Amino acid sequence: MRKVKVYIASPYTNGNKEELVQLQLDAAYHLLKMGFNPFAPLYNHFIQKDHADLDKNFDWLEVDKAWLKDCDMAVRLYPIDKYGLEIASPGADEEEELCKELGIPMFKCSTLENLVEKMTLVENTIE
Repeated sequence: MRKVKVYIASPYTNGNKEELVQLQLDAAYHLLKMGFNPFAPLYNHFIQKDHADLDKNFDWLEVDKAWLKDCDMAVRLYPIDKYGLEIASPGADEEEELCKELGIPMFKCSTLENLVEKMTLVENTIE
């Protein structure tokens, strides 16, 4: 048996990058505690932050999509900004579309609590 690989999709370019990275890392933490094997593509924030030359000409979304193709399922986080509006994410929209094309289940979550609630109903291992 192996742990289920879960891709985490969420905004990055719109909103406060540090807060959005922290949200995704918190989601990964909860998934790890629940026995899943999460992939948080916003880990790449730290590469982008320290190596701006790479960021200018690099297609991060293509890297993320390559990892997504290897995952068993995905979660999509829909954070809310300080005005109560959902933070848009063109990249996560593309990732969601790829999940549909490939038949990868995606769970849509409005909060971390909602993520935990939904994932408690999902098996965390595959034979």
